[in-house]
Amino acid sequence: MSVLTQGTQFYVLANGVVSEVECITSFTPGGNPADQIEDTCLSERNSRTYKKGLRTPASATVTLNADPKNASHLMLHNLAESDDESLLTFAVGWADGESEPTAAAPGAPNAVDGLLLPDDRTWFVFQGYVTDFPFDFQANTVVSTTATIQRSGPAVWVPKAQAGS
Repeated sequence: MSVLTQGTQFYVLANGVVSEVECITSFTPGGNPADQIEDTCLSERNSRTYKKGLRTPASATVTLNADPKNASHLMLHNLAESDDESLLTFAVGWADGESEPTAAAPGAPNAVDGLLLPDDRTWFVFQGYVTDFPFDFQANTVVSTTATIQRSGPAVWVPKAQAGS
């Protein structure tokens, strides 16, 4: 069954603190395609052959109506401007629940990239760093931004627990 987008929330774990980036208007996680490694023999006459290589995580984008009074928007902008090379953990809470993630203690069982994820909601979690936070000023609209996050490593999709399981 499909899941509506209304109620989706976007979180970031930075410096041991989980914060919601409030009022996002869209999110695109980007892919993680495997590279192609050619292994065609010179004796082959018709078609190249390939092996599956390393995956190359793409950039994720999150769009929001930029609000200078919103601390979470300022935080995301500051993360884009920071020279800190530490990876951040991002989590998308699907609209099939309302619980929020919390920071996990080091070595906590069932933690996903430093987060404890309530099982009453579907989650999409990845690590990366904010690369850009460009403002967009257009006529007859509000100021917006499409922040870019370079993903690093694989993402984890954690389905909501089924009732009675």
